[in-house]
Amino acid sequence: SGIFGGADGRPWLRLVEAFMRWVLIVIGILVLAVGVIWLLQGANVLPYGQMAGHRRWIVIGGGLGVIGIILIFVGARIRRAKAA
Repeated sequence: SGIFGGADGRPWLRLVEAFMRWVLIVIGILVLAVGVIWLLQGANVLPYGQMAGHRRWIVIGGGLGVIGIILIFVGARIRRAKAA
């Protein structure tokens, strides 16, 4: 019956899944935020720092934003897959 009374004998697995879910979501939000900031700096909307006005930061920021969205989606999906 497991350490914490889980029926499957592996209740720690639920804790690990919950932890990984939140880690992925938090990292995804941070990566998305940095990507948006870099994109805006590259587009010269935020004209601060040496990245301002350089087109490569639009591409890098956009790519980082996409990675952030993917991490958030994967983190959110962990719980839904187990609930179904």
